[in-house]
Amino acid sequence: MPHKLLASKLGIDDETLRKYFRQELDEGLYTVGRAIGGGLVTLATSSKDEKVRADLSKFYAECHMGWRRSGDVQTAGGVTVVISRQDAEL
Repeated sequence: MPHKLLASKLGIDDETLRKYFRQELDEGLYTVGRAIGGGLVTLATSSKDEKVRADLSKFYAECHMGWRRSGDVQTAGGVTVVISRQDAEL
């Protein structure tokens, strides 16, 4: 969210926002991303629901490993997992 819009929502000037909330503005996105990412990793590795684990694993592979879906392959248990690697750099 742009600082000017955020300041407006808080009822303060954008210069005041930057002066008194510099650390929060600099670190906020990282902090939220870390919390959400940690929750997703926990679900992907410990959920009792096989579909949740498979979906989150696919999401992680697509976002962080450069993998993309490219067709349908049936696997055991009725779960469809399709991931192909397309020149992703390690």
